[in-house]
Amino acid sequence: MRIKKGFVNRNVCGENIIVAEGMENIDFSKVISLNSTAAELWEAVKEKDFTDDDLVEIILNKYDIDRETASMDVASLTRKWASLGIIEGFESEIPTDEPSLEYKADRDNTTEEINTNCNTTEKKRKGLFGKLFGK
Repeated sequence: MRIKKGFVNRNVCGENIIVAEGMENIDFSKVISLNSTAAELWEAVKEKDFTDDDLVEIILNKYDIDRETASMDVASLTRKWASLGIIEGFESEIPTDEPSLEYKADRDNTTEEINTNCNTTEKKRKGLFGKLFGK
């Protein structure tokens, strides 16, 4: 698998946001927010090929978590990334089991938020627009 060209992680007001850059992604209208663990994984594999096992090893080296839980969380994350079209790879590399991550999308499908279950505690934060406009 590989992160698709033109998708980058940006820190905006303390939020890790995946943004689309370039003409090839001009029709991408989603806002994807990553928690700190997902953002670390993204940064670790940007601009190179990776597998689920590569991501699992990164998590195991950083967090006190068992391999089975890490594997399930990584499979969920890569499946979601693939369904959003922000990674590419051979179809056989993309897991097809049900995700165990939190995912929500608004009715007009313009905002999507992704959080992994990598056994890290993260306080719910106010959304980007709430921070900007005090809502």
